[in-house]
Amino acid sequence: MGADKPANLADMTPEEKAKLLQPLQPSNRTSHTEKKVVVIAPLKSMGVAILLAILFGPLGMLYATIRGGVIMIVITLILVSLFPLLFLLTWPICVIWAAVSTSDYNRQLLERGEP
Repeated sequence: MGADKPANLADMTPEEKAKLLQPLQPSNRTSHTEKKVVVIAPLKSMGVAILLAILFGPLGMLYATIRGGVIMIVITLILVSLFPLLFLLTWPICVIWAAVSTSDYNRQLLERGEP
């Protein structure tokens, strides 16, 4: 420091302290750094989604779509409680819904990744 400036904070006047401790205003910044966050999410496997839906029906759908899996679990429980063979109707719907949901998820993920 020069001869006309105090050597430490205790020797400074209140105005000098305020100026020194004043936060740096955005207009005073000389360089702007921009952070870019990259999120890496794996694609879902169409084969796994279909296999799980074939084997476990609405429970298997939870891999492809949680909301769809919950919806089909509730629908299947209601329909099967009314007539037990109605699971033969809901099971193929689960397989198709799982395949479509997996395809949509992967397509949306790939579209977001493009600049």
